[in-house]
Amino acid sequence: MAAAAALPARDQLQERVLLYQYGELLQGMLHKRYKRFLADIEFVGSSRDLQQTTSCAAEGAAAAAAATAAAAAATGEACATAPSPKRRRRTAAEVAAAAAAAAVAAVDVAAAGSSSSGAQQTAAPLLTVVHCPNTGSMTGMLDGLPAPAACSVSGSATRKYKHTLEMICVPRQQLTDQASAAASPAAAAAAAAAAAAGEAGSQRGTWVGVHSALANKLAAAMLKQQLLPQLGQYSSVQPEVKLGGSSSSRVDFLLTRPDGGKVYVEVKSVTMAMSQQQWSSSSSGGSAAGSSGKRRSAGGRKKAPSKQAAAAPQQLAADSATATVGVAAAGAAAAAAGGLVAVFPDAVSVRAQRHVQDLAQLKAAGHNAVCLFVLQRDDCGCFAPAAHIDPAYAAALQAAHAAGVQMLAVVCEQDPDAGAIWFRGSVPVIL
Repeated sequence: MAAAAALPARDQLQERVLLYQYGELLQGMLHKRYKRFLADIEFVGSSRDLQQTTSCAAEGAAAAAAATAAAAAATGEACATAPSPKRRRRTAAEVAAAAAAAAVAAVDVAAAGSSSSGAQQTAAPLLTVVHCPNTGSMTGMLDGLPAPAACSVSGSATRKYKHTLEMICVPRQQLTDQASAAASPAAAAAAAAAAAAGEAGSQRGTWVGVHSALANKLAAAMLKQQLLPQLGQYSSVQPEVKLGGSSSSRVDFLLTRPDGGKVYVEVKSVTMAMSQQQWSSSSSGGSAAGSSGKRRSAGGRKKAPSKQAAAAPQQLAADSATATVGVAAAGAAAAAAGGLVAVFPDAVSVRAQRHVQDLAQLKAAGHNAVCLFVLQRDDCGCFAPAAHIDPAYAAALQAAHAAGVQMLAVVCEQDPDAGAIWFRGSVPVIL
């Protein structure tokens, strides 16, 4: 295998640039995801809030009991001054004693209810149903539940679910186990030691953005701030453009160059990651790697012969048709970067296949076309199609690249503490 290239490692990525700021982001624990669009979250502070509620209920019951006792005593005094001739009325002392006993019983009931609620809280957490904006399989993100999560809060009075699941924290120890064969022993040992030492949450895990539609907003922010020099110059950005003709499809963005040229950009949200060893094993069949069974980088203009495939990786110019960093030895490069391999899709997607074919047709019509993969996690050293999941998509992606469609993968860091998402640069695309 060729010598590994010096790719951007997790702590060597581009300096952070703000892409998105949440209005309000609450952290909690994700317990369950179900019906594809719902999830159960235990928000931080739920137990304390429940204890305060039950305590207030007990105090209210006690106060009500005291008021009842006082009213009963007053009634007893009135009865004592005006006895009925038909039957004997209880004396004031008897009424007061009965009222006192009732007050004590009411306090006992309230205390028992508070204790029971506390016991129930210990046995079963107080869960809130939230909207899950990801209908995919969410592979690798639901294996270690309950898991830390973050939810945005809507101020709309008409929404059925006030909260939306935005991020999930994947434990770093899981990533260390998966990538142990790809990373150096020293790096794996250091990551395991950090997890065992119980350092801060950001040191124990990687936050992954699960809001699929948000990828388009992140891409829009990148385009507006001109953060992708690989796309060349453009003077305007138009979202959601119909392709027209016989196609009913839309493309996510249309860029217009100063000379009137058009650049069509399709955005894909990427959340799934694999270790280099897992990715190599899953792709070893060569179903999506072409008849030769050899992979090539998206950075190469032409399919390199076997001798050139073993040559040192090279970085193409930023204004080339495929400006993503090119790496022939994909697995070694990902290992050298200390990261995982981001893959897409996480389930068979006929829709994604059609989008790639649309881009190839646009390129054939004389326009520029770009497939932009938005990695909603910052622990990956490169991107590759998930040929073991959707070989048809991987084949379509290779065919589109061969036709001249540009492939670009960018990294977004999820920051729940700041309630923000940051741009961290690009990583290689491997085909």
